[in-house]
Amino acid sequence: MAILGRGTGGRGLVARVQLCAILSTLTLAPMLTAEATMEYRVKAAFLYNFARFAEWPQSRNAAPLVIGVLGADPFGGALANTVHGKTIGGRQIVVRRVGSVEAASGCAILFVSSSERNRWPEILTPLRHTAVLTVGDAPGFLAAGGVMNFYLENNRVRFELNPAAARRSGLKLSAQLIRLAQVEGQRRAGERQ
Repeated sequence: MAILGRGTGGRGLVARVQLCAILSTLTLAPMLTAEATMEYRVKAAFLYNFARFAEWPQSRNAAPLVIGVLGADPFGGALANTVHGKTIGGRQIVVRRVGSVEAASGCAILFVSSSERNRWPEILTPLRHTAVLTVGDAPGFLAAGGVMNFYLENNRVRFELNPAAARRSGLKLSAQLIRLAQVEGQRRAGERQ
């Protein structure tokens, strides 16, 4: 898979259909307290699928695939429940709460909570050239150097991608994932929530 390439063959088509089916069915109702939990269940499912449609350098393939959460954990048990017992490419998936950038460098995916907004440069700068897929859910996260960011549009969870940050990270993202993402700078500022 190339970071900005297209999938080929029947396997690529099947993966594309599966990804579209999973992601297109994840909708949100208007935000009430109980539905806020649903928002993070949807985001947890997205994180799992990001792991399915990304490749990390060979040196990490034998180790567990770690999804880290840095800052206030908005998922509750939703993220751990989503990945419980699942593997990707033979790698067990584990969720860890991390408290430092040093601990975050051992993650394959790092969700940076919006509670850490004031620390984004301190967090993202050291991770720029590491194979960590950084994901946030607040406006400005991509501009700060994050790779992916969640946002709400018409009560649906969507995600945007910073292609330059993805290239710097050395990760290979599937073409299907890239096509579903909103590329940084393509959305109007008024659409951000």
